[in-house]
Formats: sequence, C-alpha cells, structure tokens
Amino acid sequence: MITRRKLIIPFIIAAIIIIYVIIPYINFPRFRPAASDDFIFIEIDLERSLSSFNAHSRPVFYADEATGGFFAASRDTIKFYDETGVMKNQAMYSAALENPVIRGTGGIVAVSERGGTHIYVYSNGGMVYTVPLRHPLISLSVNERGETCAIMQREEDYLIHVFTQTGSLIYENISSAKDIVPVLGTISPDGQLLAVVYYDYSRVSLSSIITFYALDRQETIAQNLPDAIIGSINDLEGEAVFAARFTERNRLLFISNKTVTCWETSPRMQKMWERTLYNELTGAYIFNDSFALLYGRPTDSERAERAGTAKIFSVAHMEERATIESASPPMYISGGKDALIIARSTGLTAYSTRDGRELWNYQTPVQTFHSYFVSNDKILVVHENRTALLQRQKKTE
Repeated sequence: MITRRKLIIPFIIAAIIIIYVIIPYINFPRFRPAASDDFIFIEIDLERSLSSFNAHSRPVFYADEATGGFFAASRDTIKFYDETGVMKNQAMYSAALENPVIRGTGGIVAVSERGGTHIYVYSNGGMVYTVPLRHPLISLSVNERGETCAIMQREEDYLIHVFTQTGSLIYENISSAKDIVPVLGTISPDGQLLAVVYYDYSRVSLSSIITFYALDRQETIAQNLPDAIIGSINDLEGEAVFAARFTERNRLLFISNKTVTCWETSPRMQKMWERTLYNELTGAYIFNDSFALLYGRPTDSERAERAGTAKIFSVAHMEERATIESASPPMYISGGKDALIIARSTGLTAYSTRDGRELWNYQTPVQTFHSYFVSNDKILVVHENRTALLQRQKKTE
C-alpha cells in the first residue's frame, strides 16, 4: 500500500535538487545602486530663453529642489523658469538694482542689493511681497516660510528688521554700540527664532558675538525679555563668523575662521559641539542635517587636512560621514537635498551626503561658476557667458 507520506517524498527530493543544483546557475538580475557611469547628460541651452535680459547685465540665479524650476534676477526684473527652461512669470522692481543679490531657500527668494532701498520676495507663483526700507541695506536673509531679516545702516547705528510672510514688520532692534556691528541674521525654519552675528571691534582682535531673539510675541511678553533676547554667545574671541544657519530642530550651525560650532536652542540653549579648524576654508555648504567643508591652505601643517579635501559631517553629532580627495583642485562646492556637488576644472561630480558615494560625474571643458539642483535629475549650470540646464538620465542598454 502506497501511503501519502511515500507520495510526498519524491516531491521533496525534487525541491532539494532545484534549490541546490539548478537555482545557482540561473542569472537573476542583481540590484545595485546606480553608479556614476550609468548616466548621460543632455544639455539644454538657455541662452535663447534668457535673451530678453539686458546683454550688459547678466542675471543672478537661484534654484533648489523645492522651487520646481529656477529664478533669474537682473537689474530691473526677476523671472521664474520651469524645469524645462520655459519662463512662467516675471515681475519688475519698483526701483532698479545696480548689483542685485538673491537669497533663497525652500522655493522662496528675496532680492535686493547692498545699499538697497527695497526687498522683493518671490515664489514660483510670482511676487509675494515688497518691502520699502528706511535705510540702506547691508545684509539680507530669508527662511522657508518667506520671512526676511534685513540689517540696515543708519548714520550712527544699525537697525534690524524682521518681516512676516506677508511683509509686515514683526520685530525691530536698534544696535547702537559703537564698536559692535551686526553683519548677518538668520531666521529659524519655524519663524520662532532670530540669530544675529555681530562683529566686536573693541577687542584686541576681531571677535564675534551671536545673540538669539524670540520672535514669538507671547513668549517675549510672558518672560519679560528685554529686546526679546533669549541667549547670547560671547566667547568667540578672535573669531570672525562668516556663515550661520538654523538646521534641523532649530540647531544653529555657524562657521568662523577658527571653528565650526553647533548650538542647541531647545529645550535649553547650550553648545552641542565645536571643532577647531587647521585650514582656511575655500567653501562650505550647510544642509538640513549635515554640512560640507572644503579645506584650503593649512594654518597648522601638523594637524591640517590636505588642501583640496572635502568632508561631509552630520549636524547632530559632528560625525564624519565622508572624506573626498581630489586629484585636481576643487573650485567650489554646492549642494541639493541629499547631494554635494564639487566643481573642478574638468567638470562637476555629485556625492551622497549620507556616505560620500559618487552619484554622477559630468565632464565639461568650460569652467563653471556655479551650479544648482533644480530637481534630482536636473542641474542649472552657470558659465561665464552661458547658462544651461543639464538633464541627467540613465543610459539605455
């Protein structure tokens, strides 16, 4: 009598043969991350699209992945172009700008100039608001919500203004100390905090002070805060802070000629970490949860990084994520949401901000002056006399 168990045995033996003998010889497709040489680039020349700008006034540009395109600002006009290079909207300034500067983040840009009398704020949908200034502008910043910080110079003091998403004045501060000058301000992504960097000329060597202000009126009144000050960093002796930005969780990352430092603002204000620099920096880029430094000439030959080296660090723990060394000297660095671009005389290379893995490489014999991520697969490249969009796509088999 043949039992059910005896009937099953041949099937079990056949399954074992398939698993151990046949399957190893089958070539299944293997998953791997896309390598740099898996891509080609199609260049879209933008000179015809940009031809409406004055030939003697090349525009300045801004783009990020939240923009859905890019902005081009000239002396009298700002225009927005979509990802294909087609102009979607434009607006004229109420007063011409001799040397326009553009600041942007999260799809919002603010345009003005040093000594300017107006701030123009735009999104990809057009003008958001215009603010006339009482005094000449010396510093401008904007956050993701469209709130702007303007530092203005008066005859004997300085005026700091913060404007809301609609252009209303929400905060004013007068800096009248003779030897203490505000040089830059940055607003937190949630609009609750303002950090202002001051240069202190009263000490033996140029030093910096960073003061934190609460922009929440209710908190200011409840805590009876004079001038809405909630904290200050005063021990930056001999340091000239040239970059400061709020990152994830309202942490303030700032870079000076001597250190890179991160301060936590909540639940209490305190220093998280500090790293001493032994090189001059030729480039720096701050992402939301990481940052990159491009090291230049050594100031301490024994402890310095090799000139031309780029490093990527996490903001939270100053953990070194990647070291990128170059055979040819880097010219500048820029970035997007999750990628760092290093520009060399031979072209552009993108690296992952997570692990430093090379994502793609674009070779060009023409020197680039700046590059911006328009989207994950499109990069705006600015040359001396030409601007182009690069469309990155996978090679066809």
